[in-house]
Amino acid sequence: EPPEGVYFILTAPVGDSLLQTILSRVVWVRLRERAENNDTAERELRTEMTEKALHLLKILSGDLGSALVFAGSFKDDKKKNITAKKQTICFLEQLLLCFREMLAAEYLPESSLTDGKKIPKVFDAAKALEAANLTEEYIRMAKSNINTNLLLNVLCIKLQDLFNRQV
Repeated sequence: EPPEGVYFILTAPVGDSLLQTILSRVVWVRLRERAENNDTAERELRTEMTEKALHLLKILSGDLGSALVFAGSFKDDKKKNITAKKQTICFLEQLLLCFREMLAAEYLPESSLTDGKKIPKVFDAAKALEAANLTEEYIRMAKSNINTNLLLNVLCIKLQDLFNRQV
């Protein structure tokens, strides 16, 4: 421990990647990137996570192993300065949009919640609503202090179970 009155300033592109013993002793001060860089990065992240959401919808009909491997694919990206937690939350938000799109497709001839990307009709309206409610619950959990890898594993299991109950 440093003597009284001595302060260290640590910098890290992804703070969650520091050791827990260090994290427990620091005060976080997050610095923002310039707005134009941040907007572009957010757009790119949303696009990437929309693709991942569409991929998950395609593999729900397959074996559970594929879904669990998919759930484990969210890792800290130090080059882009994006944590696995941020990726997970963005992914869940895009997945929620997909389920809402499925629900809207039952009642509207065209909707564009996911930037015009074709959403596979994995669930009927009732199951899409159930999947959307489940995803909203998992978004709330992801924003708390929870293991996002485990959270995604459980969500994939529940979504695949929901898919299998429908078939």
